[in-house]
Amino acid sequence: MSTIDAARRRAILGIPVARMTDDHTSHEAAEAITISGDRERLCTAILAEIKRRPGGMTAGEIADALGIECHTVGRRTSDLFNAGEIQKSGSRRWHGTGRRQNVWIPAT
Repeated sequence: MSTIDAARRRAILGIPVARMTDDHTSHEAAEAITISGDRERLCTAILAEIKRRPGGMTAGEIADALGIECHTVGRRTSDLFNAGEIQKSGSRRWHGTGRRQNVWIPAT
């Protein structure tokens, strides 16, 4: 699994997980996933998986490959996108969700 350097880690983990208007339970969950290290571990695993696939991956494909929930991938791809680690390829693919999903690729 590839690692994320210290500056990039700070950029990713510095992005708020919960909005100011979210319920307090969302803020508690956001703090817990960050403090536990799960947020960083998930971001690292997702970024490594995207880098392994030259054609990019959808959130559903990443979820299938890593054995995690699609909504979990969606939250962490937002972190990676906002930190400048990944970008949308401009294409979308169908997945088992019945909807087309963005294809994520490493940022250039």
